[in-house]
Amino acid sequence: PADHRARGGRVKCHPPGQGNLVFTGIVNQRIQDGKLHRRHVKVAGLFHENRHRQLMGAAHQVPGGVFEIKALCHGGKFNVPEDRQIICILIKRRRNGDSTMTQPIPILVAGGGIGGLAAALVLASDGHAVTVLEQSAAFGEIGAGIQLGPNIFRMFDYLGLTDAVNRVAFFPHGLGMNDVRTGEKVVRVPLGDVARAAYGFPYGVIYRADLHDVFLQACQALPNVTLRTGAKVESFAQNADEVRVQLAGGEMLTGAALVGADGLWSRIRETIVGDGKPRVSGHIAYRAVLKREDVPAHLWSDDVLLWGGEKTHLVHYPLRRGELFNLVAVFHSNKYDEGWNTFGDTAELNERFADAHPQVRELLGKIETWK
Repeated sequence: PADHRARGGRVKCHPPGQGNLVFTGIVNQRIQDGKLHRRHVKVAGLFHENRHRQLMGAAHQVPGGVFEIKALCHGGKFNVPEDRQIICILIKRRRNGDSTMTQPIPILVAGGGIGGLAAALVLASDGHAVTVLEQSAAFGEIGAGIQLGPNIFRMFDYLGLTDAVNRVAFFPHGLGMNDVRTGEKVVRVPLGDVARAAYGFPYGVIYRADLHDVFLQACQALPNVTLRTGAKVESFAQNADEVRVQLAGGEMLTGAALVGADGLWSRIRETIVGDGKPRVSGHIAYRAVLKREDVPAHLWSDDVLLWGGEKTHLVHYPLRRGELFNLVAVFHSNKYDEGWNTFGDTAELNERFADAHPQVRELLGKIETWK
């Protein structure tokens, strides 16, 4: 809404050049009550090598109706000419009892996975009353590892979750790719301090269950988040004032908005978009997680390593501070069982990787059960 953000604003870079930049300018449209205190800001424009970039910074109101916006440019990658005009979008976000927050409204979130809990956390942090409706009997996450780029860690920092994530993540030394048949190294990209220097944030990997738990604990710590299990959304209807949700047991709930985070087979999406079931690609992913002590030293790697071949690949990397070892084998198959957590056919897996490098076959042989 217009009264919740300010757009426009011609600003200049002070000083011109690279590094930490300060932008100043008069914003065309002010926040409703005329106050702007430590407001987060997105600064978008044409920067180094004419690429469109966005920066995150903090804005402060200074005398004369001018807003000063400080945006940190990591690694000196941005180069803004002194006369360059850029666009500022001032984003409202509640911080430390900020009186300019929006009027709280009740919001329903269908689905208590990573997406649903992340949405609930952000909305509740802005003061809204959020109810998360999870259809399962308990909150939990299915799956194995997930790779997190620096842009994700930037958002963890924005949400105040960096420390919690760092306690359970693993930070690989590099990203590599080998030929699945010959074992020949195709490419390797260094990470660690190199990634931090280049992007300002790290590249990490994390167990999905651990990431889900970070968001769950953050939501549990907020008094305006209600977490419900055994609450499957069957249908919803809306009018100009509210949305009404019917649960599987017949219970009706009302809210000002409904967020559909109920997974790949979303009932909310089907009602709104109606684009049918997800299309099957024919690629099957077999996942397994080993304890570190079950992985021989010559098979362990601190890198995210992909063994790639024709219609097959194996990816492995450590998880949970290096206490676990994640393996994902992907291949093209004519067989398909709908779901995220069905048991895999080891005979077909071994057939697809029969010509793989001995180290790959040895890794696959360490797994007794695939999902």
